[in-house]
Amino acid sequence: MSTARPLGLLASGLGLVLPGAAAALLAASCSSTSDKAAGQHEPAESAEDAKPAPAPTREELTPTIDALIAGGRFHGELWRMNLSERNGKPTEVKTFGVDGDLVLVEDQVHEIHALDRDSGVHRWILTLAGPTTLPVGGNDSSTTFVSRDEVVGVDRKSGARRQMRSSQHLDFFPSTRAVTVGGTAYVGRLAPMGVQSVNLASGASGWEYPTKSEVVDLVSVGDGPTAQLVGVSAEGLLFALPPRPAVETSWAPSENWYRRLAGTQVVTPLAHSGNSLCFGSANGFLFHVDSRSGQIRWKVPCGSDLHRLEATIAGNAIFQRSDETLHAFAADSGKELWTVEGGLRVITRIGDLCYVDMGHGKVSVRRAQNGAEVATFSTSSLIRVPTIQGGGVFIASDGVNVFALN
Repeated sequence: MSTARPLGLLASGLGLVLPGAAAALLAASCSSTSDKAAGQHEPAESAEDAKPAPAPTREELTPTIDALIAGGRFHGELWRMNLSERNGKPTEVKTFGVDGDLVLVEDQVHEIHALDRDSGVHRWILTLAGPTTLPVGGNDSSTTFVSRDEVVGVDRKSGARRQMRSSQHLDFFPSTRAVTVGGTAYVGRLAPMGVQSVNLASGASGWEYPTKSEVVDLVSVGDGPTAQLVGVSAEGLLFALPPRPAVETSWAPSENWYRRLAGTQVVTPLAHSGNSLCFGSANGFLFHVDSRSGQIRWKVPCGSDLHRLEATIAGNAIFQRSDETLHAFAADSGKELWTVEGGLRVITRIGDLCYVDMGHGKVSVRRAQNGAEVATFSTSSLIRVPTIQGGGVFIASDGVNVFALN
C-alpha cells in the first residue's frame, strides 16, 4: 500500500499474494537481503550445552545503524524498537511488512505488533490462532489478516476485532488476502472460484461474485460506502465491486467497472500505491491501471518471466523485475528509464535515491532519473527488509529490533 492509503502487502511484500498458493505474511516484499537464515546456529554438542545467543539490545544496534546511514546516504534514524524490551519477554520478528501508516510485525507466537510507521510507537497487539498465510489487506479504517482458513478483521487505530468471536472460520480455501469494509470481510475463494463476502458479526457467508478462474488478488480502493473492491482473476478479468454488506445474501453483484484482458494470464500480485495499480502477465507484459476507473494507462513488454514478482511503485516510476533484470518505467508513459542486471527489487525510494536489492546482502543506491549507482552497502546483519510501496522510508529488522531510516 502506498503512503497515501493503507494497502496490505505484508507479501511482494512485507511481500505476495500468489495464485494457487498461500504466501507468508508479506513474504515477498518482506524478503531478506541476507543469505543467512534467521536463527541459524552451529550444532550444539548436547541439549544441555545449547544456549541461545543473547538478543541484541537497542543500544547494541547503534553501530549497525550508523554504518547503514553512512553507506546508504540516509539522512538519519527515525526510530528503533526492541520488542523484547518493550514486552518484557523474548520476542522474535518472524515476518513483518509495511501497510500504509503501520509496520506490522508477526512474532514467534503469532502475535501481531502494530507500530506507527512514522514514530515507531507501539499501537496495539493482536493474537492470532496460527501463522498468517496471506498478505494483509488494509484500508483507512481496518486491517485484515488471514491465518490458514480463518480471517480476522480489526480496527486500524485500536486493533479491536470487528467480529464477535476471536476469529472467523472460513468454510472454503481463500485464494487472496482479505479486506474489511464496515462489518463485512471480502476474500477470494476457491471451489467455487470468486469473491466471497463474510458477515463478521454472525459469521455467515453473504453474497458472492463468481469468476471462471482463480482470483489472484483483491485490494480495497478507498473506504466506507464509496470504496471499491478491486480484483483480478488468473484469466485476465479486472473488476471493481461495491462494498455491499454480507447481510444481503441474495444480492447479485454488478461491477462498478470491469476489463477483460484478452489472452492475458495474470501471474503477479497487485501492486497498489495512490491511484496506480500494477500487475504482470505470463507472456511478459506489465500493466499500469488507474485503480479508480480501471482505465489501462499503459501496457509494456517486460521480459518473459514475471511469475510471483510484485512491482514497486514509488514517485514517478514503477519498478519490475523480469529475467534476472530490474526494469524502471516512467509511471506516466511506460517509457523504460533504466535497467539493473541482477537487481531483485526496489526496496524503497527516498527522494531521488532508489534502494535496489541485489541479493547476497547487498543494496545498490541509484539515481531515480537515470539509474546511476552512487553507493552500495551491506544488509548481511539484517533478516527482514520489506518493500515500501510509495517509498519515503527504509525499514528493517535484525530479528529482534525493528528500525526506520529516512
